[in-house]
Amino acid sequence: DQPFSIGDFIVVGELKGEVKKIGLKSTILISYEGAETVISNKQITSRIIENYGRLKNRIHRYKIGVDYQTSKKQLQDIPKAIEAIVNNVEDCKFKTCFMGDFNASSLDFTIIFQYKKSSYVDFVKSLEKVNLGILDYFKKSKINIPYPTIQLKQ
Repeated sequence: DQPFSIGDFIVVGELKGEVKKIGLKSTILISYEGAETVISNKQITSRIIENYGRLKNRIHRYKIGVDYQTSKKQLQDIPKAIEAIVNNVEDCKFKTCFMGDFNASSLDFTIIFQYKKSSYVDFVKSLEKVNLGILDYFKKSKINIPYPTIQLKQ
């Protein structure tokens, strides 16, 4: 069936890596850290294979929380600002951003955007640019991201 090719980034169970070599009996994957993993083709074909190398583009969805002291105006401005940040990163296209959850310590926004290339390494570099842009915007706008705290009482 050829579910993957040399150079594809695949996930097989707990294993993740770029396909370096496909042999008759085994396949060699290279992890992010550079470790070489040899896995038998029988083990691969008996599991679900996620092949990120064949993606033409990817949709990324994640959440970011802001504290409850954020003003209504700031909350309303966040989706527009994130849209501009995402669309300013090459090969990224904004889909949506909305305040969707009230959590114990944060108001959570869901962010969804499309990355228009298949390379995972390039995608994470673009994601980093988006995230750093959001952090810069939050800092400039005095919007805080809450974090867990511990209070000790005597």
